[in-house]
Amino acid sequence: MHKIRQQIEEMTNQINLNLHRIDSKTLSLIDALMAFSTKENDYFGISKAHLYLGIVDVEKGNVNDGISQYIMALSYTFYEGLEALRPPVLNNLGVAQNIIGNHVAAIEHLSNAKNIINRYQVRLDLLPIIHGNIADAYLGIHQPEKALEYLDKVNEGIALLDYDKAYLILANYAEAYLQLKSPEKAFNYILWCEEVLNNRKYFSYLSYVDYLKAKYFELLHAYEDVEIFYKKAIDNQIKDSQLFYYPKISSDYMSFLMDHQKYEACVPFIKRSLELAKINHWDFIYSEYYSYLSECYRALSEWELAFNAINLYFEHNNKNKERLNQYQLNLLNAQESLMRLEIKNNMLTQSIENMKVVNNILKKINAVHNLNDLVKDLYIELKNIFEIDTFTIGLLEAEERKITYIAKYENDVYLGTSQIDYDNDKSFSVWAKNNLMPVIIHNADDFDYIKTHYAAIKLSREDYIKKGNYSKSIVIWPLMIEDEMIGLINIQALKEHAYNTYDLELIEMLSAHLAIALINNKQRNELNHMIEKLNELSFIDSLTGIYNRQAFNEFLPSLYKEAIDLKQNLVFAMIDLDNFKALNDAFGHQEGDLCLQQFGDLLKDVVGNLGYSYRYGGDEFSVLFMGIELEVVDSILEEICQKSSKMYTLDPHLTVSASIGAVFIENGDCADLQMRSFISYADNALYIAKSEGKNTYRRVIV
Repeated sequence: MHKIRQQIEEMTNQINLNLHRIDSKTLSLIDALMAFSTKENDYFGISKAHLYLGIVDVEKGNVNDGISQYIMALSYTFYEGLEALRPPVLNNLGVAQNIIGNHVAAIEHLSNAKNIINRYQVRLDLLPIIHGNIADAYLGIHQPEKALEYLDKVNEGIALLDYDKAYLILANYAEAYLQLKSPEKAFNYILWCEEVLNNRKYFSYLSYVDYLKAKYFELLHAYEDVEIFYKKAIDNQIKDSQLFYYPKISSDYMSFLMDHQKYEACVPFIKRSLELAKINHWDFIYSEYYSYLSECYRALSEWELAFNAINLYFEHNNKNKERLNQYQLNLLNAQESLMRLEIKNNMLTQSIENMKVVNNILKKINAVHNLNDLVKDLYIELKNIFEIDTFTIGLLEAEERKITYIAKYENDVYLGTSQIDYDNDKSFSVWAKNNLMPVIIHNADDFDYIKTHYAAIKLSREDYIKKGNYSKSIVIWPLMIEDEMIGLINIQALKEHAYNTYDLELIEMLSAHLAIALINNKQRNELNHMIEKLNELSFIDSLTGIYNRQAFNEFLPSLYKEAIDLKQNLVFAMIDLDNFKALNDAFGHQEGDLCLQQFGDLLKDVVGNLGYSYRYGGDEFSVLFMGIELEVVDSILEEICQKSSKMYTLDPHLTVSASIGAVFIENGDCADLQMRSFISYADNALYIAKSEGKNTYRRVIV
């Protein structure tokens, strides 16, 4: 066994010497390590091989594949004696999560690595690197004070100028002070970082310094300099083929261009960045790029392109969430492996069974579409784990200043929804919201304990006297996204001390996943609303505000069929504006547009929700009525005709009015009539109206 481990260590040393360049030799060495370690069933070697494969994937830009390899590597470090392997794997996992913008997960992995180092006193050499990476993660969620705290720990632990990664620490100091809006301090660190890079001839990182300069000049509102340094940073990244920071720099540059309404310049840059993302397998950045692209097209009124872009955003965003959910499941499986290896008593064994149930319900949580169904599913599943007599999920409604419990189950009975005011000083839920902390009560009859630990709750002993069955064990856990609380989970049981330490850990884990699922559900609803809005805008005539020809072609066939099938009254009118061409010729298209706008307003005012108004094309309009009394429709068309004669007059000899031709069908009695013929009847009626004189209304009854 000793000889096998010695041979594996020799193989890893050889890989370490070649890992700075990813070539066929390096890959062959890793393959050989994996094959040999698998054959000998050596978990140390297998873990190292997965770690190396993860590094290779991340270096090539396949960050998602790299994360999967790191999780595999992590699962093998749970075997006894391999604790020293865990910190570097967790560190690399944290770095990869930072790259794809999952900074909260990065902080969790990196903090775990730090705790293992301190607990087992292994790999102490990694602490400065881990502290630097934690600082980087805090910068990603815009917490510069926490970032500076960890950067100072790096500074305290090593001689900074002797540290080979000193430029990374200096750059993070600069970014922290930029976020704190302290340009002078930031610029000092930028110049120091630049000096270190030039002295050590690390020229490839200078493009990131240019990016920091762009952010510095943005603080000073020197926008020409901002653009110069953004372009320089991006061009140097591409020229040197050092694209590690390209997603971050490009995303910020897109944001800058859009903030300054440079949409036409932003679109080609986004397209160029999408091509680079495809070449380099940056799956994690697609959704962000397409989001920016959709916003640009919307600003440019390119509705179809905006619609396509938002669909692609939605598609890639869902893929990212699926990957994230899979990572979470894999990590839970890894945690389960660790728990199995450390089983000491029956309580821990039960905790593993709980973990299995959580794995089963995670899919339901992450696939949530209906929140009421989710509450019911969780209530049923969690009853298999521990005592639950009351279960509900609450959402914070900041504008209404209320906590809304979306569904409540008590003793298997659905009790509907309820709300609690933020000002309710007798509510444990409000206490949890105000303090961003869980409420944990093991015995509700212990009033002295409650008054000591939850003193802000204005309960008297008389308020608290209860009769009959009531909850003795109460757990209310905040649902947190980063530092923001979005809701809470409320679990109660009739018996005392229903929840042990492992139950509470499980509730905490469940709350973390539930918070992500609720945010995903909210974003999905917002995206669906945006897509509906874009759909609506694509069918609206931008000049008149009524439906356009595209909407006419899209909707009319189904509306016509519906009216016929339901035996409804059906009226279709064609409208042509009299003297409109003369108006355009005499006064120009601007006046013509104003005239069309006014007629669109007239249709909206007179027709309203009783019918469907379309701009058919040019100065031609149409209106469809379904299920309305024919006498009412007749009077509406007469009113349009009359009001149009006074609608737009610039010259006493030039008055714009409307001529109308309509076809009336009573009770949908025209099953054999094709829609094309139906429209032709209205067209012919309009022809008759125009030939008999302007501002005339004629109808045909079929």
